Amino acid sequence: MFAGRVRSLFSAVFFAFLLTATQGLAQDQGAVTKQLRAVQSACEKKFDPKTDHFPSQAKLRYAKRFSVSYHGYYKHVTVNQPWVGSKEKFEYLLLSCGAPRPKGYPGATVIDIPVKNIAALSTTQISLIEMLGEGDKINGVSDIRWVYSEGLRKRYRLQKISELGFETGLDLERILMLNPDLVFINGIDESIIKAVNEIRQSKSTAVVFAEYMEEEPLGRTEWVKFVSLFLNLESKAESRFSKVEKPYLELKKKVLKTKRKPSVFTGVEHQGTWYLPGMKSFISNLIKDAGASYVFRENNYPGARNYDFEWVYDKAGQADFWINTDQWKTMADVLRADERYALFKAFKTRRIYNNNLRLNRFGGNDYWEGALVKPHLVLEDLVGIFHPDLVPEGTLNWYHRLQ
Repeated sequence: MFAGRVRSLFSAVFFAFLLTATQGLAQDQGAVTKQLRAVQSACEKKFDPKTDHFPSQAKLRYAKRFSVSYHGYYKHVTVNQPWVGSKEKFEYLLLSCGAPRPKGYPGATVIDIPVKNIAALSTTQISLIEMLGEGDKINGVSDIRWVYSEGLRKRYRLQKISELGFETGLDLERILMLNPDLVFINGIDESIIKAVNEIRQSKSTAVVFAEYMEEEPLGRTEWVKFVSLFLNLESKAESRFSKVEKPYLELKKKVLKTKRKPSVFTGVEHQGTWYLPGMKSFISNLIKDAGASYVFRENNYPGARNYDFEWVYDKAGQADFWINTDQWKTMADVLRADERYALFKAFKTRRIYNNNLRLNRFGGNDYWEGALVKPHLVLEDLVGIFHPDLVPEGTLNWYHRLQ
């Protein structure tokens, strides 16, 4: 009988506990539901189809690979030709809080703005987001080893950022768990379409990036305005961009007065192939803005094309300068790669400069990150190399002379 009373007492206590917990859970759920309704209600109150929701609008001056038009309560964004030879076009409708989807645009991806978090699969995207002071919105990267930003590396150590892999090998399960509002991916080639669809299946939204396809150095940096569209930070983007545009144009104008135009070539051979950027690439235009002459003029192409060693030597054997030489740090590295490099005039005169001055301990190169948002300083580097009388060589930021 005593055991029966204990069981009865235990049952009563357990029932009371269960009832209390259930009531607490119901209250919590009710509070959450009430909070969600309040947010939704505030969103609806905020939305007015007759109001111009975007008083600050992006105005493009250099970028050609994306466009935006404003329609009161939504933005229509288009990314065109995101890779060499591409005829693809990606459309996005960015809807203001509480706005209904407008009619038309059947192929467009709908995105509610402003977004709260972003997975950035390229280091260039990271630098543009940080340029707006929004680095804390990045919650995913491809591989932290290649990230130079100490702010992001610290957030990774605090487990606030996840590694998601690269476009052709994404960790979809991790993306599903992370659930970013946006995943910025680079338009490499047609394989990117598969990645876009896979990300969509993970309940996130992929947005194609194509800043590397811009022909003008300032056009690449102007993609900060593209990022700003998703954050409603167009005014800040314009302000930050103008601060680097002005000194770039001033230095470019100063260089125009120089009569001497030294000849320059780029790159190194890899397994029998030498990839060279065309005359319509940003690097060839950067060389031109720095008061030099890019030797491969017949390569009138926006991307890179491959050539053999003999063809390159025929065109660049007597060039004055050699820049952007892969991983090389010393003149000994040049000879270790291929003794034939000693035939080039730039080797004999020791005028080889590489853009790997700023590396993290894993080899992550800040030239492919922070340099994007400081084009005036990259231009200053090259002017200092080609015309040291205009900019003292000792002030190099990303370049260094091989010793």
